[in-house]
Amino acid sequence: MVIHDEVMPKMGAMHRLTKSLKENWETNTDLDAVAKDSFSIAIQEMESADEGMWDWMHNLKQLK
Repeated sequence: MVIHDEVMPKMGAMHRLTKSLKENWETNTDLDAVAKDSFSIAIQEMESADEGMWDWMHNLKQLK
């Protein structure tokens, strides 16, 4: 729970960053294929981290 309590306040910033990455990926027509791929990978990794956090929280509740 110590790690949870340290990381949880940062989730808002993580969501804002993911939203910003998505907006830039969708609207920036000047990006080349490599840059678009980098944005896509970053977005996928951020979403995966968020899913992992929710999975952990769900499993934690089941242990109580």
